[in-house]
Amino acid sequence: MHKKIHSFFKGILGYATQHKIISSMIILVACIVGYYTYQHFKPVPPPQYVLSMVRSGSIVQTVTGSGQVTASNQTDIKSQVSGSITAIKVSVGQHVHAGDLLATIDSTSALLDLQNAQLALAKLTQPAKETDISNSTNNLTASYSDGFNTVSNAFLDLPTTMNGMKDILTGPTGFMTDSRVSYLSPTAQQYRNTAQVAYYKAVNQYVTVLDEYRGLSRTSATSSIENLISDTYDLLRNVAVALQDIQGTFTFIVTNQPEYYAKDATTAGSNIHTWSTTITGDVSSVLSARNSISSNKNSLSTLITGADTLDIQSQQLALEQKKQTYDNYFIRAPFDGIVGRIPVNVYDQASGSSVIATIVGDQKVSTISLNEVDAAKVAVG
Repeated sequence: MHKKIHSFFKGILGYATQHKIISSMIILVACIVGYYTYQHFKPVPPPQYVLSMVRSGSIVQTVTGSGQVTASNQTDIKSQVSGSITAIKVSVGQHVHAGDLLATIDSTSALLDLQNAQLALAKLTQPAKETDISNSTNNLTASYSDGFNTVSNAFLDLPTTMNGMKDILTGPTGFMTDSRVSYLSPTAQQYRNTAQVAYYKAVNQYVTVLDEYRGLSRTSATSSIENLISDTYDLLRNVAVALQDIQGTFTFIVTNQPEYYAKDATTAGSNIHTWSTTITGDVSSVLSARNSISSNKNSLSTLITGADTLDIQSQQLALEQKKQTYDNYFIRAPFDGIVGRIPVNVYDQASGSSVIATIVGDQKVSTISLNEVDAAKVAVG
């Protein structure tokens, strides 16, 4: 039996020796089948667990990238005003804080403007003095008296002017009287009729205002005197218009009809010129008197009640503007940082755009490139 088994294995060994490839494949298949059979039937180990205490905390995700760090702000500090640089208060490389003084420019004129604005505001808001109120009251009283005198002088001049216009237009020997109109050309007659209408308007107003004037005196109520001055001013303006129309008619006649009563032309022209000059002066005087009363009334009212709110606000704005202008002569750092350069020297002339210094900010900015996955995880804060 032993010999048979020995002979069997010897035969297999001899076959394997003669057929090496087939034998190798058979052995490989046998190994694979054996391995998978073992894996399928091997025992499964029991599961293992790790236990720990529950605790609260933050889940942290970290995104890593590389980039470049630079200053967040670098600014050229420019002058907003012109003038001589009087001082430089910092040096290159020095660390400064926001508001620190860097340099100064000659502020003499700006300081004077600021002080004048301060005085103007103080004067506008300070309480009135009794002496100022008394003086203002006296000035107003005097302006009423002067106004009445001006009206009186106008009414001394008006009769001569009114009668003169009447003689020229309607007198028996007037230069353009009714009896001589037929000798005038149609155009000259139109001029003359226009002048006559303006004259009669002035006459009617003259009668009314003259009665008003005769009923008043320098001691009359101030409101009555104001009305008289205003009415007299309107009257004088209408008289001036009538004289302008008469002058226009006269000029047209002597230019286009020199043969028309040439002997009277010189006298008529001289009279018209004299009356016009007189009335023009009276118009100016009465207007000045009316304006003087208005100005003195406003001055007294301002002293008693104080300055108008809008006037005070306007002066306050003017003061703020002067202060801002003055502050511009003092160049200050706009933020914390390092002085990078100072391209000017003391006594240099600065203009409205001169660079006084360059400030490099303390804060830094990092520029980092991230991939699309990490970039989605990044947010402010």
